[in-house]
Amino acid sequence: MYCKIVFDIALDREFDYIIPAALAAAAAPGRRVRAPFGPRAALGMITAVSDSSDVKKLKEITEVPDAAQNFSADLFDLAHFMHDTWGGSLGQILFSLVPFFLKDISLSPRPGRERGRGLPRRSEAEAGEGYAQKSEITEILSSQIPVLLYGPGRSGKRDILISAAITAAQNGTVLILVPDILSCEVFAAQLQKYYDKPVSVWHSKIPAAAKKQIFAAALGGENMIIVGTRSAALLPLSKPALTACVNEEDADFKQEEPQPYFHARDILLRRAKTLGCPLAFLSQTPSLEMLDLVKRGVVREITLPHNADLQNPYPLVMTTAKAKGKKSFLPDVTFDEISFAAAQNKNILLISASRGGAPVYECLNCGCIARCAKCGGLPAFDENEKLKCLKCGTLAAEEQKCPKCANMIFRRKESGAQRAYGEIKKLFPAANILRCDVAPKARAAFENGKANIIIATRAALKMLREERAKIDLIVFLDADLELNSPDFRAAERSAQILFAAKSLLLGTPDAKMIITSDKLDSALINAVVHGEYKTFAEEEMQFRQAFNFPPYSALTRLTAAAKNAAEAENVLEEIKTAAGNFGEILGPIPCGKKTDKLKKKYILLKNIPLKKLREILSAAKPRKSVKLKTSADPYSFF
Repeated sequence: MYCKIVFDIALDREFDYIIPAALAAAAAPGRRVRAPFGPRAALGMITAVSDSSDVKKLKEITEVPDAAQNFSADLFDLAHFMHDTWGGSLGQILFSLVPFFLKDISLSPRPGRERGRGLPRRSEAEAGEGYAQKSEITEILSSQIPVLLYGPGRSGKRDILISAAITAAQNGTVLILVPDILSCEVFAAQLQKYYDKPVSVWHSKIPAAAKKQIFAAALGGENMIIVGTRSAALLPLSKPALTACVNEEDADFKQEEPQPYFHARDILLRRAKTLGCPLAFLSQTPSLEMLDLVKRGVVREITLPHNADLQNPYPLVMTTAKAKGKKSFLPDVTFDEISFAAAQNKNILLISASRGGAPVYECLNCGCIARCAKCGGLPAFDENEKLKCLKCGTLAAEEQKCPKCANMIFRRKESGAQRAYGEIKKLFPAANILRCDVAPKARAAFENGKANIIIATRAALKMLREERAKIDLIVFLDADLELNSPDFRAAERSAQILFAAKSLLLGTPDAKMIITSDKLDSALINAVVHGEYKTFAEEEMQFRQAFNFPPYSALTRLTAAAKNAAEAENVLEEIKTAAGNFGEILGPIPCGKKTDKLKKKYILLKNIPLKKLREILSAAKPRKSVKLKTSADPYSFF
């Protein structure tokens, strides 16, 4: 007998081996084997078994270390789906689905407390009312297609999911994905209040021994609940009773590095279809990809009403233009609101776009930022001091005419939390001001009275919402900076960030938010002010369709890195020429940091299949001095 084997290496191909008679009974697809590979023996995985092989002078496998099957029924379907959708080595994908720690795996029952990070359960008296009892629970568990639970902040989405999870866990394994480690711990603790068994937690900080036990329990089809980050989407599901994804719009669900590449949302959709288990997505600001799935009938939407019983159920959102007032750096209305809140010792959160800040090209007179005439993206200076659009790569003239005031003088402007901290310190010298990029630190500073003004990035905002920190005033110092990103999802992400901030004010009397923007009449700002995310999403979908961006196209980013930026660009231009007949291509576009040893540029290919791109790349003359990386459905553009 013969078999085909893949190894946990970047080389994307299978190798033929002979199965000796002594190992014939144990050798089967999905089983790991030890076999000679070059000068050493390596661990591989069987992908197929046959009676013949076209390859001569084959070597024999030497060992089948797995005493039992260590994968669920959808192993190969999932692996090939990941390979065809996002690329990468099939061997590396398969070994990510059957991890290294399974050598001595046991499926025997274990005490619940040993099932990795079990969290203490509070009594029903401590828990209060308990979890929600609503008709939506039945809808989620009985639906033949995935469900989107859509509703504004604090509308009960999580309560419904907790109820559904506890009900489903009586009949199998429940898997709930959340965006990050803090969300994982917080949601698991919340769920543990009402669940009479330990909730299992899965993320990168969990020890290998604990992961091994959770993996074995899921593989054995135990009745249990697992709360995990995106890697939990790859756990074996032998008896899935429910899968779910909380805040499905979050970019953290996309794995760009390291391999395997995948998006947790699409993994859950594939597995729900293959394994036939219920699937629920939760969001107050669904991704446009999710809304497209709803529109096409792939996902069914359940809309929850606004919770009018909350204190301050409709937080006030104020808007102001960027024009500087009587105090430099801040508009008048922003300065006055911060001064009033600080005098009352209220908690004030100032949101800056980033730690360091990306340079923009702005009008010296009114502060209006230059835009690409072709796509509306942000022009920035590349390594050759040429003004080039970060979204489509189109060259722009340094001599710009301001569309707002007709001024002809533009300058580079730096921004970010560091600059904001210095300016705010000057304006409010008596206030306790803290620059903070980590949510627990920010919350602790508020609670301990160490600070009443905190300057944070948007990443910290997400975690503050998870911990439900009490904040009286939120100020976005420049809501437009997110829109200056080369990412075509910039407007969508801005909307999600602004709605998340608004929901943080729910339950706090008189809490309000101020948005500083030069686009006060835009659909984005109007949607946040009036709480109408769907209105914004519909307009943004029209933009995506007009410019042929996802969900209306398949997008692939091809990045070239070399010591010489010109050499990287030349290689991309050659590939662009070779692939030009198969679809639209944008770029080359500069990316990376100025301090990077290797200079990077990329092109964006629309609707060119990965298989075709692989053929084009294999036909191109390889250059050892240029490294190429392919990223399907990219979420990073820097």
